[in-house]
Amino acid sequence: MKKVYLIFLLSSTLSLLLISFLKDKKYQYTNKEDINSLETLISDSITPNCSNKFEENMYNSLNNIKELKISIPESRKWSKNLFYAFRESHINKFDGIRNIISGKYKKNFDAYIYLNKYGDEICRFPSKIRISGDWNDHIQNRDNGIVSSLDVNLKKGNINGITKFKLFLPSTKNGSSEVFISLLMKEMGYLSPRTKILKVNLNNQSYEMIFQEKASKEMLENNKLRESAIVGIDESLIWESRKKKFGSYAGNIFPRVINKKWVKRNIINQKIGLEGLNKFSNVILESWNQGGVHGDITFSDNLLSNGNIKNKKILSRFKAHLLASGSDHALWNHNRRFYYDPINKSLIPIYYDGMSSITNPDKLKFNFNLYPNPDRFLTRDISTKDFEYAVNEINGIDFSNFASKLKNSGVEIEYSELIKIKNQLIKNLKYLNQNNQIKLETKFLRDPLQREIISDLNFGLIFYSRLDDNYYLCKIEQDLCVKKILNPDEINKILISQFFYNNLKYYFIGDKFDPRIRAYHNEDFNKLDLINVGENIYIKKFGEPKITLDKKRKLIRVELKNLNEKILIFNSLLRDWEIEVFANEINNYKKSVSRIDTNLLTSLVTIKDSEIENLRIHIEGGKLEDSLNIINSSGSIQKIDIRNSYQDSIDFDFSDLNVDEIKVANAGNDCIDVSAGQYYINKLNLNGCKDKGISSGEKSTLKVSNAEIKNTNLALVSKDLSKVIVKNAFLENNNLCVAAYKKKQEFGPSYISVPKKLCPKDKFAIQNFSTLEIK
Repeated sequence: MKKVYLIFLLSSTLSLLLISFLKDKKYQYTNKEDINSLETLISDSITPNCSNKFEENMYNSLNNIKELKISIPESRKWSKNLFYAFRESHINKFDGIRNIISGKYKKNFDAYIYLNKYGDEICRFPSKIRISGDWNDHIQNRDNGIVSSLDVNLKKGNINGITKFKLFLPSTKNGSSEVFISLLMKEMGYLSPRTKILKVNLNNQSYEMIFQEKASKEMLENNKLRESAIVGIDESLIWESRKKKFGSYAGNIFPRVINKKWVKRNIINQKIGLEGLNKFSNVILESWNQGGVHGDITFSDNLLSNGNIKNKKILSRFKAHLLASGSDHALWNHNRRFYYDPINKSLIPIYYDGMSSITNPDKLKFNFNLYPNPDRFLTRDISTKDFEYAVNEINGIDFSNFASKLKNSGVEIEYSELIKIKNQLIKNLKYLNQNNQIKLETKFLRDPLQREIISDLNFGLIFYSRLDDNYYLCKIEQDLCVKKILNPDEINKILISQFFYNNLKYYFIGDKFDPRIRAYHNEDFNKLDLINVGENIYIKKFGEPKITLDKKRKLIRVELKNLNEKILIFNSLLRDWEIEVFANEINNYKKSVSRIDTNLLTSLVTIKDSEIENLRIHIEGGKLEDSLNIINSSGSIQKIDIRNSYQDSIDFDFSDLNVDEIKVANAGNDCIDVSAGQYYINKLNLNGCKDKGISSGEKSTLKVSNAEIKNTNLALVSKDLSKVIVKNAFLENNNLCVAAYKKKQEFGPSYISVPKKLCPKDKFAIQNFSTLEIK
């Protein structure tokens, strides 16, 4: 009897547990097929290249990737091209200098890249691939055949959010040292590419190579920056001179925009690119004026920063670290690359090609008699405080954690060796500080039209004249300049250094020297039109907005009357402040070709690089792309109330924000658009969003406790590896309730969680591999 009773009791308990489990069960759909033909319903979606699990983990880090398999269908043509490139670049060495790989062999081949990370699951990426590198050390004859460094462009999908990268033969970059210094610079907050040593199987032949992302949109956004002009050097005259055995002619370098597709996209990008190139050409000209006949010295950090104190410190400390780590190859002018910051008109350094030997601490004890080098003045503009702060940056690194990151990047170094390297870096920085005697003023004396040239390297220069807003094409040999009206396509070719006229290549040299008056303009250093608020608040105004400050009430009141008026709050501490913006009188709207302006701003009010606490924001009207844009900021917001936005009402980028209440009424596009950050909203009321109520993208996480969304096209949207979790919601009169999909190549499928019985299933649009969870 007791036995029967125990069985009954046990079965009853199990039944109750089962009922409880079923009652609280979460319903999850990870789709193998689109729900409700998403590609038809949402025009900007693209088909995922791999499964959600694969792409999500791949985006998070390169850690799990041990090998890339590359297959080139036209393998015979590839091998033939490789052989001829090797043969030509390894014969007839002159003066003991390695020969150069001819550009004619750097043609693109179709290829497929395969990754296998989860058992038998394989992801395939259609790609373009070519030989990479200048010197012939980038193409080598091994026991199993000829191999080269590679330039890879994924046509579909991404690896760790990367779509463009290099695969270097390790010896061309000093092996593990390149990975070390790339990671070290990134650890300290400098712009540096993601880099790793891994195995590459190319047409069934295996090699160890260095994977390194290229300076591109993905690298910038990974560092919480909007895409702007990436500027570098056109060094074609140097290489032509070397190939013809004329010498180096290191001073014959000219600026170019590296991200070609971006600068060609619209007239706003072109203007930003032109402005950035103008600034950079001034820096190059000054360096040439300081150098010898064909030489140059290191670029001036004062000119690169355009007088911006914060960016000048970044430039000089960046340089100090590279000198101390023996990575001075990255500081040679023709190797340098920069991100153009249009707000401050500054150039921010990007790490590239350091050629350090940092993983061998003994080699860091280099001959400091070469530093500062009298021919290059590499320590120019680095102050004592810059060196001291660089020491603090090294001391601030958690080297135990850094060792783990190195291991994940394919480099294993004992902790004791890491500490040895750390101590040597600090010793080197202190030595450089004590022996830095370089004090140079900026100098513009020589006429660039008087450059001595070699007839076999004939070329022209393009100037822009501020006096009459025209371009001048100047032939060096004839010392003759003619005015030329250029169309947008021709200006784009100038920016990317591909402008030819009458079979002669012309190089852009900016507006610092004006050929009309045969003189230099005075350089205009950065002048911010700042509003003096005090209390660690910095406001820059654009145009002439009416700004009223009530410091007692902590109120900033702004009135905007035309499209050129807006405000930027930056590097600030906004604690218990209220911002009111009125822009209803703006009525002279003209549709722009770009969401951004020439300062990379999109909104009436932009809050950037700031800390926020208990902020309140109210905005009425406005006809810009966003009413409110918060970028790379963190903290808490009490309330946001926005009405009658022309396009997006709220745009959060690269931020970590906790918002108690948001109200939006009438938005011409999205009510809320969040990306690349962590966001929590307690109470949300959206009405009249012409496109999306909530749009979460670019690997952001958004959690909403209570939402009421009415009269929208799409109420809740998660895209591009984002996660949207909505606990409670009421939806009314929306064309679609829920959507999850992939929009951009560098991201993957998405996740969205919504409460039960939110809306009918035919109001869902969930893409293949994206996840819908109903709780």
